[in-house]
Amino acid sequence: MDYSLNLLEGLSCNGTLSCPTLYECVNDACVHKSPFPPTQREIIGSILIVFFGGLANAGGMGGTFAILPILVTIFNYDPIPAIRTVYGMVFAGAVGNFLTTGFTREKITLKPLINYNMCLICIPMLLCGASLGVIIKSYLPPVITITGLELILFNNIYKINKRAKSQYAQETTANNQLKSDLLEKGGQEIELTPIDYQQHETIMKFPRALAIMREERNMFPRKKYQEIFMLLICMMALLVLRGNKTFSSIIGVEFCQSGYWTIYFLALGVCFYFGLRAKAIVLGEVEMKRQIEGDSVNKEQGMNLTSENITALSTTALVGGILAGMIGIGGGMIIGPTMLDIGMNGQTTTATCGFFILFTSFISLFQTLLAGEVNLIELVFFASLSSIGALAVSKYLLYLVRKYNRPSIMLFSLVYAMCVGAMIIPSYAALRTVQEPELMLSVGQLC
Repeated sequence: MDYSLNLLEGLSCNGTLSCPTLYECVNDACVHKSPFPPTQREIIGSILIVFFGGLANAGGMGGTFAILPILVTIFNYDPIPAIRTVYGMVFAGAVGNFLTTGFTREKITLKPLINYNMCLICIPMLLCGASLGVIIKSYLPPVITITGLELILFNNIYKINKRAKSQYAQETTANNQLKSDLLEKGGQEIELTPIDYQQHETIMKFPRALAIMREERNMFPRKKYQEIFMLLICMMALLVLRGNKTFSSIIGVEFCQSGYWTIYFLALGVCFYFGLRAKAIVLGEVEMKRQIEGDSVNKEQGMNLTSENITALSTTALVGGILAGMIGIGGGMIIGPTMLDIGMNGQTTTATCGFFILFTSFISLFQTLLAGEVNLIELVFFASLSSIGALAVSKYLLYLVRKYNRPSIMLFSLVYAMCVGAMIIPSYAALRTVQEPELMLSVGQLC
């Protein structure tokens, strides 16, 4: 949501006019107090941020829908400062989540839990869609975007909960079979043997395929990261050249003038270019591996990687990015159900969606820092809460997954996070509508 006014920050104060709760009178103007020392109200809010923000990040959703209402209602921030702070909190939460999922492997394939092929395919279109979504949001009243978000949430809650229950039933059957096999073996532990690609007799005929297989089992595949960072650097450079409402272009481009739109469409073109490169890279790797393992290789962590599915994922990522820019949600909320629909397991899906957020939230934070309109002490304080929550919740959920052999736990955590959002968002929207009816119902302007 976008707001044009601050409501509390800057109110006049003196010996007779006091400031609102959690504000201090500085030079006859009300200023939000520092997080230190925290009051009892702020301590409660901090605990809520750690829990709900951590749960949302562990589910691959970012948590804007949960964090923003806490900052506005409990910490009593104006909407604009709260939104600026949330950008840093979402990024920090994604970092905390990555510190767990980014160092975890799948049990059988030994591949990273994060599916970097999906990241390569989806991140360019997410960034492209987010740029378009921000433009669309400029025209739409906030109440419309909130209604759209609620519809998306309820649809995804139904779909993902159905998938989670189905996976839970499959896990129950598999675990019961494992217990039965264990009894037949006289109580000896049954070890699952990781796939060793180097045992293939035909591997020496295709040395490039061996290199690809080794690369995809690296915890941090260099070539995939290289592609993603190249895209990120290009987008950052174009953003600095273009500027926006809150900070000036370094080459003097005027906001909303011809030069501004030229660079804007150039950035969209860069995203499409990297999206096409990603498709070519992934399909090339699949084809190379097929020469060794046959058609069975066309399974990537449970997902069929075909040209049609990659195109569908790119399109979904574009739509997810548009909705992320319009509504302020993580694109994983849209892409996640699609990846589940075409076969990816829930644990890999949530880890991969969390990686999406790491890069898309960084762009938002980068723009905020360029504008210089954020209190660094507050940013560091709240970002630390978000990161700690994401790290703690992610580690605990992965512990439960391993202990009970229940990857569906990650899907249920995603459902719970969405349910929290489905309850908080309309309540928050109703409060803002009562306080600012004209603002919530008004149509915006692009320039």
